[in-house]
Amino acid sequence: MNIRKLAITTLFSLLCLNYGVAQAIEITVLEDNLKSVGIKEAAHDFEKQTGIKVNVEEVKSYIYTIEKLRLDGPAGVAPDMMVFPHDQISFAAQENLIVPVDLTKAEKSKFLPSAVDAVTYKGVVYGIPKTVENLIVFYNKNYIK
Repeated sequence: MNIRKLAITTLFSLLCLNYGVAQAIEITVLEDNLKSVGIKEAAHDFEKQTGIKVNVEEVKSYIYTIEKLRLDGPAGVAPDMMVFPHDQISFAAQENLIVPVDLTKAEKSKFLPSAVDAVTYKGVVYGIPKTVENLIVFYNKNYIK
C-alpha cells in the first residue's frame, strides 16, 4: 500500500471512529478536481472493506476549499473530510473550521516528521499528510550567475 492510500485509509478510519460506525453510513470528502483520482480509488477500497459510502465532492481548486468550509460549516453541510494545502491549516484552525486529529505515536511514525509538522499548528495536529513533494527550480545559467 503506498503512503497516499495509507494516509487516506487512516483518515477514513479515524473519521469513522470519531462518528461511530453506526452513524457513519455515508461520508463526504472534498478534494481538488485535478487531484481526486487517488481519493476516489481509496474511497472505493474503503467502501468495499467497510460498507460505508464515501461521496467525493470536487472543487475547482484548493483555493476554494477554505471558503467553501466557511460557508458550508455554519449551514451544517460541510464535508466530513477535506484535502487542502498545509499552509491553510493555521487559518482554518484559528477560525475553528477544523478540529484536531488524534494520531498515536505509531501512526505518526509512518510519516516523515516534517510532514507531521506541516499539519501541526501551535503544537496540535490538525490533519494527516496525504503527500510530500519537493518543488525544484530550474534556471538559465546564461541569465543568473
